[in-house]
Parts: sequence; C-alpha cells; structure tokens
Amino acid sequence: MPALTVQPIVENAIKHGVRIRNEGIVRVNTQSKEKYHEIVISDNGIGFDTTQQSDSETGHIGIKNVEERLHKMCHGTVSVESKPGEGTTVTLHIPL
Repeated sequence: MPALTVQPIVENAIKHGVRIRNEGIVRVNTQSKEKYHEIVISDNGIGFDTTQQSDSETGHIGIKNVEERLHKMCHGTVSVESKPGEGTTVTLHIPL
C-alpha cells in the first residue's frame, strides 16, 4: 500500500466529520478479497454532498490526492459514499 493512503482519509473523517459529534466514531476495516485488498474508512460525522465539486476549502482534496496516488502507484481505486447528517464511507481497493 502506498504511504499516506489511510492517514489523510482518517484525518478528514475527524477534522471534517466527527469532531462536532458528542460521540464521533471513525472505523477502519480491512479485508482481503479474491483480486484486491479492501480498506473501508467510515464515520458517523456530518457527511457531505458528493455531487459538489471538491476543493481544498471543503477538505475533499485529501480524498482526491489519495485517489490519484493509488491509481498511479498500484492501479487502485477509491469510492466515496456520504449522506449529509449521517456520515461518510470511503472504500479503497488495492489490486493484489
């Protein structure tokens, strides 16, 4: 796994998601599948509208940087699911 892959996603989850919650939760789960490793980072934070354009002020630049790094270094992928008011889940797939 390329360096600085999980850290920026977890930092975003804390900084832009759960720090406003009384009981903020960030989970990191990993699993080996048949053709890839899967890493899922999820939080119960404020969430965001995934259709809005990413920029450095909203904090989505961290996700974009990880996506570019994974793709260039190992042809990995990043998917983001988020619901405003409910939280965010970022899934990383790293080919074997």
